[in-house]
Amino acid sequence: MAGFRHRNTVRALILAPGERFLMFHSRFDPGVDLPPQWIFPGGGMEPGETQIEALVREILEETGLEISPKEVNGPWAKHHFEFESKHEYDSGTAWFFTICVETEFEPASTLWTPEEHRDNISHRWVTIEDLLNEDLWVGPPGAIDLVANSLRSSHF
Repeated sequence: MAGFRHRNTVRALILAPGERFLMFHSRFDPGVDLPPQWIFPGGGMEPGETQIEALVREILEETGLEISPKEVNGPWAKHHFEFESKHEYDSGTAWFFTICVETEFEPASTLWTPEEHRDNISHRWVTIEDLLNEDLWVGPPGAIDLVANSLRSSHF
């Protein structure tokens, strides 16, 4: 193992009509010998931020969508994950929230970091069935089952 790193993150299920939600197809950091994965919008919490503050900031940075804390539902899940690769060992905690939107939109990349411009390949509005039927690799590990179970049992 090259090292150990734990990361606290916030993730959003940006939910449009028809239970379609936004996903990003993203590469891992350079040097990690893994294929790209599909991820939920969001990211790491900065020191001193609350989960809601981090989510509002990350959604603006990653999608251009300006939301108020009142538009955020959750967290409805706290998901611990670990995965091991050839180059590193990672663990993390992801808090999941829901943001309901009236229509699908085209995310803006104007506030992306250089790393996000490097790593983001594409984005797509999907249903849970799309992800499961196409057997897409979704991160963090176990997140797709968490979201599928929540969509089947809850009304956001």
